Amino acid sequence: MPVYSLDDFDFEKIARKEPIARVRVRMLILAHLKDGHNKTEVAKKLKVSQQTVRLQYQRFQAEGIEGLYDKPRSGCPFKLPPNQHDSFKQRILSKQAQRQGKPLRGREIRLLLKEEFQCHYSLNGVYDLLKALDIKTS
Repeated sequence: MPVYSLDDFDFEKIARKEPIARVRVRMLILAHLKDGHNKTEVAKKLKVSQQTVRLQYQRFQAEGIEGLYDKPRSGCPFKLPPNQHDSFKQRILSKQAQRQGKPLRGREIRLLLKEEFQCHYSLNGVYDLLKALDIKTS
């Protein structure tokens, strides 16, 4: 397991270019540590907990700069059971074919999910499901 050193990076310079605020704060934590401030001082200065300072330092040591970025999360499972994904996809494609390529609207798909698959979805949930199943409606 590689151990990264604070001396290898100019965290302030990197932080100025970083668009993600959470990552910027993490880089500033490391910049202050590099300048010789202890974890308590850094926590007070940046208004974060000492545990946050310690965790970010550990993440950096273990993974380098990449460790400062959030890892992807899986999110909630879909309400439509996996064994029904194929039949749902086929149903959407056949409905679109009946309409001669005219796209289905989210509300129509939401109603279809409710009536034919007994799954209640928000409009955002419908679009997330379509994206996950790689269904193009337009």
